[in-house]
Amino acid sequence: MNAKRKQTQAGFSLLEMVVVMVVGGIVIAAMGLTIRTADRNSKEGSALHRMLTDLRYAQEVAVAENRQVDFTVSAGDNAYYVTYASGGFLSNPMGGYSMYVRMNYDQYKGVNITYGTGTLSFSRTGEPRFSGAFLSSAQIVATLNNHRSIRINPQGYSFIQ
Repeated sequence: MNAKRKQTQAGFSLLEMVVVMVVGGIVIAAMGLTIRTADRNSKEGSALHRMLTDLRYAQEVAVAENRQVDFTVSAGDNAYYVTYASGGFLSNPMGGYSMYVRMNYDQYKGVNITYGTGTLSFSRTGEPRFSGAFLSSAQIVATLNNHRSIRINPQGYSFIQ
């Protein structure tokens, strides 16, 4: 009687193990893509807020010191900088260094300026100008990674879009 009994084995078949491994690999790959995307978005957001803060600071300095301040964006150099119209960089209030910021470097690795308008000047009263002319409508100052932009309107209010 015992010889006729069918032997049952506990455990998983090789096919079941392979299926579980493939599904697990797909889940891990998806998580990796999500983490990389979140990291890139975080760096882009940080760079946008830094650029917006520096743009507003340039405008405040123009009014406070009663002199023209230029905010220059160079997509070719992947950088922006803030200078006095008469020459010389503004000092960075956070660290004393000049206001020259490079993208795709250090904390902004993977962030690129894909569009820059050149030089935006703030008059002594804080009014924004491109090429010496006052703005007639909101203008893009810079775009990062072909995704999000910093704009400024004729009244001098700057914002992220």
